[in-house]
Amino acid sequence: MAQTIKLLIETSKQDSKKVVEITQGSGDKGSPVRVKAVKNAQYKFEDPANKNRGPANLSTKRVGRNLHVILDGPRAEHHQHRCGCGQ
Repeated sequence: MAQTIKLLIETSKQDSKKVVEITQGSGDKGSPVRVKAVKNAQYKFEDPANKNRGPANLSTKRVGRNLHVILDGPRAEHHQHRCGCGQ
């Protein structure tokens, strides 16, 4: 069964919390899942299967105005876990 995690996107504005569910391998043809970056946002990854702790195998990378997320495991060209992508 494919792993599913939650990506919580929060900004300083009230009522601006957004939740995106990401399923392992759900990117186009095995590529990363792309999430539009939000200015001045904080990103928090939660794994419901792990008591909402961060997932064990997660890679992220800022590409243009998007955040690329991979659940299949770490890759050398990606940054691990937290990403300040709102600039």
